[in-house]
Amino acid sequence: MYVAAFYGAHILSDYVWYVAVGAMVVFGRNLLKGRAYRWMMAGLGVALVNFGLPFPEAGIFRIC
Repeated sequence: MYVAAFYGAHILSDYVWYVAVGAMVVFGRNLLKGRAYRWMMAGLGVALVNFGLPFPEAGIFRIC
């Protein structure tokens, strides 16, 4: 019972988060125009890649 409630709440929170992020992207595009918006998106993309790169390496070292 508790596992199902936790799972349902987790999925619901994922949907809320994705809607919030999507709304920020849509409304952010209206606030920042042209080059500023592209630079911000590129910077955030680089940050995401930098956060994601250590995970495969850490996984490989834990397996070996």
